Amino acid sequence: MRCLVLQVKGKMAHFRNITSTIRARSYSFPPKTTVAGLLGAIAGVERYDLPNFARSLLVALKIDVPPRKLIFSINNLKIKTRSLKQLRGSGGHTQQATEILLPQVGQTLQYTCFLMSQKQNLLKMIFERIKNKNYSFPPSLGPANFPATINIVGWGRAEKITLKEPVVMDSVIAEDEIEDIVPIPGCYHREGPMPTQLNALRENIGPLRWYYYATDLTQTKILPSKAKVKRAFQVDYCGRQAIISPL
Repeated sequence: MRCLVLQVKGKMAHFRNITSTIRARSYSFPPKTTVAGLLGAIAGVERYDLPNFARSLLVALKIDVPPRKLIFSINNLKIKTRSLKQLRGSGGHTQQATEILLPQVGQTLQYTCFLMSQKQNLLKMIFERIKNKNYSFPPSLGPANFPATINIVGWGRAEKITLKEPVVMDSVIAEDEIEDIVPIPGCYHREGPMPTQLNALRENIGPLRWYYYATDLTQTKILPSKAKVKRAFQVDYCGRQAIISPL
């Protein structure tokens, strides 16, 4: 199976946790539904076609730079009707405490996405859109006011493999996929619950999953996890090799 490897960068991000109420908390990395939405926006996929688009993709994700989380008060407009005056602020404002992802000092937020699909024309279409910067909507890391840059790392070949023992994993790993996990000289982070499938009304219709990734004790550097998982793929790309597990 062919694999398209992308690198997504940005200065800030927010991936709203579905359990958030008054305070808008953020995941440390985008769920599969967010990645599918990002790619769908680039490719011009219609809202009601997005669930089928997402189901056609296998997505694995690597955190390249661990984010810092800070709380900011976001000043939102109150808009209750379709009124140009309210867009100008006549309806008043409402503030919400929002958790924003920021990079480590001197760095940029960065994620590596591994995209796989049986529909090769789908991957080719995404590749051409990004290569030519022919975006239907500009890419962003969550809200539209957090713009992102997407770079093509290259094409690779993904092969499904069976793990007999724990190996170094190059992506975040789902908790329900783990059969064995090895301690590291750092700490594992458990992130979730995350949606895996949404309908056209953005309602969750799939199972919620928890994920693990590893950092050093200062949480400023990503460390490779070492685990045995049920579903694993070996990806050879650009002279490199990675073992990943889909979101």
